[in-house]
Amino acid sequence: RTPFPSPSLCRALRYHRHHSSLSLRVRRKRLALLPDWEGTCYRPVSGKAEVLSSYVYGRPIQWGAFCSCTTELVAVKALAPPDDVVIMKVSVSSGKRLSPYAFLRHDGEVLLHSDDRFVVASAPYESLGYTFVDLVQQPRRAAAPVPPSPLKERADQLFDAWDTDKSGTLSRDEFAAGVASL
Repeated sequence: RTPFPSPSLCRALRYHRHHSSLSLRVRRKRLALLPDWEGTCYRPVSGKAEVLSSYVYGRPIQWGAFCSCTTELVAVKALAPPDDVVIMKVSVSSGKRLSPYAFLRHDGEVLLHSDDRFVVASAPYESLGYTFVDLVQQPRRAAAPVPPSPLKERADQLFDAWDTDKSGTLSRDEFAAGVASL
């Protein structure tokens, strides 16, 4: 009988997790090279009934994926049918200008990061034959500083005490003598 999950499945999952996180790190480094952008952009979201029930005033929103938006409302209206689409009017404080590098030349393309969070800043409203909802991008949280580890400090103290010849490495004899002294 094979245990669940199988060893081959575990190997495959580890491989996928390693390579997908590596790919994400590479993508993030490359995205950091794009020019910063700040302003108002638009994103059409289909499924009007579901969107209107989910996007209520004051609710936090996170799409969880990289998202392409445009600064050109005309471009959104040309591609989106008004009866099944809600247009998100997004106030962005830290986007990336994608237009110089886009496959299709379009001056207003902006990329939003998968970690970006937004707050619904208005109730749905009608304008120009479309339904709009205003979103405001929230500032990204800075990473919390990592407190010094007491175990690391203790290990450094022991290493310094055991390294009697101050060579920066422990010989077998130095290590054995240090362990014996505990």
